[in-house]
Amino acid sequence: MMNRRLLTLLCIIAIGFASMWCAPSTPSGAVVGERGPFLVKRGEGEKVLGIGTIKASPRTGTQGAALFYWSIPEPGSGGVHVHDSADEFFYILSGTGSVLVGEKKESFGPGDTILVPKGTDHGISPASPVEMLFFVDKPGLADEFREVTAKSNGGKTQLTLEEVNAISQKYGTTYKSLR
Repeated sequence: MMNRRLLTLLCIIAIGFASMWCAPSTPSGAVVGERGPFLVKRGEGEKVLGIGTIKASPRTGTQGAALFYWSIPEPGSGGVHVHDSADEFFYILSGTGSVLVGEKKESFGPGDTILVPKGTDHGISPASPVEMLFFVDKPGLADEFREVTAKSNGGKTQLTLEEVNAISQKYGTTYKSLR
């Protein structure tokens, strides 16, 4: 099994590689400039679900990968779900909690990297406010978040499991629980 530093380094390299192929995004999410390396400043990107920001996606010029910034303000659970065709990587910037990946549940904290292979059930349960970056290697998750955001009035209305799955399954995600 790889050590934690190597996994963190691989995640950072993957995020950096994905961002090299993007066009810049303004705070409103509008595309600016031509394809190539760019910078998305703190606070910039497309806001989704009231707690997240799409920093890079196919809409802003990637070749299929997407990078998100997530700020979860209070303890709780994001539910358990699975992505049929996308590997997902989380890098914890701040906060603590636990993560379920498959049958394994472990605690996480700042500087930790969580790797979720496609087809694996997973869920994050913050024990404190958490900030993270997460990266997916296939298109679709950004569009899924956009559609759920629209249906939930910017994350203000709680959708049922059935409503979320009616949207998410179109993008290869199935939720087993929301909390």
